[in-house]
Amino acid sequence: MRRPPPTGLRRYPEHTLSTPMETDFLTTEQLAARLGLKPATLKGWRYRGIGPEWHELPRAGRSPRQPRVQYRLEDVERWEATGDE
Repeated sequence: MRRPPPTGLRRYPEHTLSTPMETDFLTTEQLAARLGLKPATLKGWRYRGIGPEWHELPRAGRSPRQPRVQYRLEDVERWEATGDE
């Protein structure tokens, strides 16, 4: 028999990508689409230390050992403006 979830906690948030905090970040897939690249290219850039600044955010629940990589929109726009790799 499954336990009910704790009261006061929700499995899924009521909002979607509409809060300022969530829209200020791009996932690897979103950035790859924006730049017309494959996500694997961005992964290679991270490994080599090039490209826009990125952040590792902890994952709750599934696979906590693999952090979630996100790019701050402000950093991406600054990187695009400079034209650096």
